[in-house]
Amino acid sequence: YRQLFEKAEAILREGGCVVVDAVFDRADDRAALAEIAHRLAVPFYGYWLDMDEECLKARILNRCQGDSDATVEVLEKQMARDTGPMEWTKLNPASSSQNLAAQVLKAMKADQPASI
Repeated sequence: YRQLFEKAEAILREGGCVVVDAVFDRADDRAALAEIAHRLAVPFYGYWLDMDEECLKARILNRCQGDSDATVEVLEKQMARDTGPMEWTKLNPASSSQNLAAQVLKAMKADQPASI
């Protein structure tokens, strides 16, 4: 996660926009990401994709090889972990990617950037 944070901060410092796509199941990691945005005085929106474990397993087993290192074993460890308080906006990724994008846009319009 340190490398993700460093890349995100570098892009933000240059005036770019960043989407950090990872499993932020640890409250400290979520806070660290939000702190970068706060320190640089840029808006921060945190979204948690909330999906049933069985659906997630099916996606892992049926997907083509890609960048993700997730396996069913990794998923089970993540699902067993206590995420702590979830202050990010929860979204359901069970539908199409277009529907998920619409959910994000709707949430961004309705929400103020997340605070730390």
